[in-house]
Amino acid sequence: MVTLLKRAGRRNDEGLAETIARTLRAEALRQPAPVEHALGVAAVGLIDTITAMSDAIIALEAELATVFDQHAQAEVITSMPGLGPVLAARVLGELGDDPTRFTDVRALRSFAGTAPITRASGRSRVVSSRRICNRRLGDACHWWAFAALTKSPGTRAHYDRRR
Repeated sequence: MVTLLKRAGRRNDEGLAETIARTLRAEALRQPAPVEHALGVAAVGLIDTITAMSDAIIALEAELATVFDQHAQAEVITSMPGLGPVLAARVLGELGDDPTRFTDVRALRSFAGTAPITRASGRSRVVSSRRICNRRLGDACHWWAFAALTKSPGTRAHYDRRR
């Protein structure tokens, strides 16, 4: 306990460590037996619900991956760092598969909400984020960037250089 407190930045807190340990070892307050039984039944019900939802999510992800792999651009899209079948399907669903939809990268970034708005006049310059954009695509791009940082060493190195 003392080591844990020292890691948290506390110093000379042996007394606090003993108080915490004593409190954790003390007998817990109890509810009446019928209440404890009801809470146990409710907890088992919640566990069953969570298990069923988890199984459904696994089945849906498998079906999504199967259907997404049939798309003509699936291999190209999933070759990008950080894009697995679920996130790639979300990005593709928000962008659509018409290559002429956006005239350039700037238009695509504006649509996704990843391009900042810069207002400048004289010596004054204000940079703000876009409020009107496709928030679902912007959210997918956020998760894509995070996944790419954790999965791609090249992306991580580029991010660290830019910071």
